[in-house]
Amino acid sequence: MQGSRGLFFLLLSSLLFTISCQNSGDNKASSSLDETIILKVSKENFINGKKFCELYVNNAEKLSKENGVWLNVPKNYNQPNETTPLYVYTRKPFNPQLPTYIYLDGGPGQNTHQFEDYIAEGFNQINFDQRGVGCSTPNTWEEYSDHNIYSSKNTVRDMEEIRKHFGIEKWSVYGVSYGTIPATMYASAYASRTRSLILEGVVGSVEKLSRFDYLSEKWNLVIKSLNSKQKEAFDSIILSEKDKKANLIMQYFAMAGYRDAGFRNLKEKILFKLFPVEGGFNEDFYNELSNRYNSKRNRFTTPQQPGAVDDNILSIFYCKEFNAFDKDKYTLDYDSSLGFIERPTSSRTYWKDECAKHGITEKNQDEYDESKYSVYSNVYYLQGSHDGATVAAGAWNHWKSVPKRSVFFMLSLKGGHNPGLTKLNSEHDEIKKSHKELYIKAINAEPINNEFVNELNTSVYKYEKNENLKTVTWELFLKIPKDFSSIQGELDGIKKITR
Repeated sequence: MQGSRGLFFLLLSSLLFTISCQNSGDNKASSSLDETIILKVSKENFINGKKFCELYVNNAEKLSKENGVWLNVPKNYNQPNETTPLYVYTRKPFNPQLPTYIYLDGGPGQNTHQFEDYIAEGFNQINFDQRGVGCSTPNTWEEYSDHNIYSSKNTVRDMEEIRKHFGIEKWSVYGVSYGTIPATMYASAYASRTRSLILEGVVGSVEKLSRFDYLSEKWNLVIKSLNSKQKEAFDSIILSEKDKKANLIMQYFAMAGYRDAGFRNLKEKILFKLFPVEGGFNEDFYNELSNRYNSKRNRFTTPQQPGAVDDNILSIFYCKEFNAFDKDKYTLDYDSSLGFIERPTSSRTYWKDECAKHGITEKNQDEYDESKYSVYSNVYYLQGSHDGATVAAGAWNHWKSVPKRSVFFMLSLKGGHNPGLTKLNSEHDEIKKSHKELYIKAINAEPINNEFVNELNTSVYKYEKNENLKTVTWELFLKIPKDFSSIQGELDGIKKITR
């Protein structure tokens, strides 16, 4: 066997465990594999929610214009006397005459203060910083560090407090990435208050999160496109004992699973520029990537930033709800002859140690299981076939157990983690316009048919100039297919990760 090395610690910083909204819908991100920010908060650099809002909301730079309010919600709903602040906001004054939807961001641990409302007219979009994040960060480090206040069940109860505050009789619930978990749980617990449930980048079975099978298969297909000289140069970097260049390259490998046509763009816009066909390594392009990544990480003076993921909050949820301890059983290696390989291991204790830092043991786990939550409103799925964060196999499993009424499963062929938002934020007005109608239908609980889906795809064929993104189109499923053969080519990897 030729040279090999373990890549787990490289990939840990490459966001493989992050299932956040990311730079949702930035079309440039889809084509360039734009960088995502995940930052560690410490006792020394911690700021509370009031300070966060003072720095980043309604300030001179107008990072986010908001009509915000803090609600005091129970830290523990079984003991409601002690409270924690929850920041809720709309970007337009709330109009009780308009239909409303609530938006749940991903991460866990991301805020949405740098994003605009997705449907700007005709609806109220209610946003809120989930516990511990952004303006909802508790007042002290000690409160913020208490893992007991964080859970998806608490998020669901917080949502109900928000509904009551605005006096909303019925609303639609829209969750992205991790947000699909509390969205599903809310629609199940408060069926009479839920008009429709919209899920994008769906978290299905927890066992399918942070597993390397799917990405290994996709990445190996990408590196097979390299010629012998390119492959030799690639191996020399990835197998080097110097982690700096390998780490940055693996950042882009990890991000490919988030973007529409991401694996194709990884090959064409990253690898073929870093590793020219005649051999060698393009130092100038590497420096360009490195500078771009570092400038994005240092946009603000605090690690709690608009749009960033809080690593502490992410870890707490992984430890408590996503079976993090089980993830220590596997590691990722790279072998020059075999490519990327997931291997079982008995020596790794990363997640055990990470959870211990937060005071969490296996006894504290309350693992999310979507099959416990039946939903009786219309359910709309927006799922990328090539989503490397919340893989399509998990979305299928969610469909098999959760919805009890009408389902409109929109599969984005070669789509990434946020395929609908990417189209909704396209630089082409006609693509944006047609996909806005998709969200309006879902929020209003209206049916979707193949004629409408054909109109969506026609707008992509006609107006998208990026040839890679022209391949990212929709297929509608109204029933769970018994035969996957017609779409199996779009879902490579599902067989390997279905357990």
